[in-house]
Amino acid sequence: MAWPSLREMASWFTFTALGVDSGVANVAALVTATMQRSLPLAFVVAACLILAPVALYFALSDDGGR
Repeated sequence: MAWPSLREMASWFTFTALGVDSGVANVAALVTATMQRSLPLAFVVAACLILAPVALYFALSDDGGR
């Protein structure tokens, strides 16, 4: 739901705030579209980076004398 508003904000920023031509605006649109497509992959990678050390800790830890 947030991606259309993010695209609008990026478009406004490139045209109004930076005052650039349409070529740079096309690059900004491409970057936001790429971010939109790669976001699920980024979440999976982040989850693996967080959960892998925790799983290794529990797998390699001793029971503490039980």
